Amino acid sequence: MNEQAKTSNSFAFELIKPEDRLMAISASMVVMPGIEGHVGILPNHAPMIIELGKGVMEVFVEGRLHDRVFINGGFADIMPEGLAVLAEEATPLSTLDRSQLRDNIASMERTLQTSTVETVRETAESKLRDAQIMLLALEQGSVIQHP
Repeated sequence: MNEQAKTSNSFAFELIKPEDRLMAISASMVVMPGIEGHVGILPNHAPMIIELGKGVMEVFVEGRLHDRVFINGGFADIMPEGLAVLAEEATPLSTLDRSQLRDNIASMERTLQTSTVETVRETAESKLRDAQIMLLALEQGSVIQHP
């Protein structure tokens, strides 16, 4: 893990996806979607590895929301000195367009109504869920309050 400046109130955090490193900062808290529910990580957390599910990860810096990222699978390597998230897919919500998401949702819904090919339907269902999660996250904003 790349050493980031850290204090007793922060830890080194990296978000990595297969094609690049999206983020390397000093965070005060990260809340991420584990396969068994959301997991909050604070400085000096006990070591563990968590399998990630599908949902929105929230990154806090100095107690304030810094970024929100849609995650779809991967692993989180939690160590007392930091956190490395290795995501299969990761999309910062700040890069998304609501009208494009709505168009994608409508397109996937049409595909589900008209297609009889099972693999096409499965792909459309998965993409539809992803787009719905991202749109809901954009519309609701953060629901996590930093301690």
